[in-house]
Amino acid sequence: MAELEAENISRIQIDSPDRGKAKWTPPRDDYLVELMIDQLPFGWKKKENGFTKQSWHSMTIRFNRKFGLQFEKSQLRNRYTNLRRIYFIIKSLVSQNGFGWDEAQQTITAKDEVWDHYISDHPDVESYRFKSFPLFQKLALIFEGTKGNHAFISTPTEVPKEGNGNTALSLFPCVSTSPHTPGLDAPQEQSKSSSDMMSPQRDTQPKKRQFVRDTTSRNKKSRNAELMIAQAISGMAFNSKVNAKQVINSRQYSYDKCLEELQELEGLNDSVFVKAVRLLRDEKNAIAFMTLKGPRRLFWLKTECHAEVPLL
Repeated sequence: MAELEAENISRIQIDSPDRGKAKWTPPRDDYLVELMIDQLPFGWKKKENGFTKQSWHSMTIRFNRKFGLQFEKSQLRNRYTNLRRIYFIIKSLVSQNGFGWDEAQQTITAKDEVWDHYISDHPDVESYRFKSFPLFQKLALIFEGTKGNHAFISTPTEVPKEGNGNTALSLFPCVSTSPHTPGLDAPQEQSKSSSDMMSPQRDTQPKKRQFVRDTTSRNKKSRNAELMIAQAISGMAFNSKVNAKQVINSRQYSYDKCLEELQELEGLNDSVFVKAVRLLRDEKNAIAFMTLKGPRRLFWLKTECHAEVPLL
């Protein structure tokens, strides 16, 4: 029962009598991810919940202040766990033979027959077929770090402004890939499985099979199945399935663009500047540098330069 409560994240108002549940919207998800990125240099730990107690405490205070809520640390931790699971499932799917990644739409791509064959063996990933994932680049920075594989990172997608909270929005707002889609669907209620953390992508698409999980054991079985998929595939052929060079060679992450941004950055002495020029030759560092903004970029750069080549 405890596992079911821990996974039961979302979709009702936080001011309801049941304080064990939380309503999550795209603006809240985006801000939580930003808070976690802020804490990476200070409170990261290699454990299930990712961050130190002090970091979770700080993030909870700032999150509640931002939205005028009373979320508890456990609710933010639950959301972190859900985000992590979804991130690695997406990454694992793209590494499969026949699958790819649409950088513009930020969706998983594959021919219909490839999807059909894979879903027949792994029905729990069916909901990922017509969804887009605009938060993926930021999650890559959190779960992979500067040493991880950032082939997926792309231009940040704008998140809708915080509304009145009466509508249950999706974790990853979907971008339709069908010309027949009249608009985005924002259902009033969604199930608690990871499949329903994302809105349907097109209204004309026939409804897929719904898997009702009405017991703790079935929830646990489904969750374990998803994790097994991610763990079994993670890291196998990821680099070969994503055209990282195409992303790096684009104007956004090119070396000359990085140098232009570097020269505009204030607060660097000549010694750190020279080290940064060498550091940004690495494509993963270039992506991280161009993704981070403001004070975070400067802090990350100084930290990396000291780590790579200690200052005299």
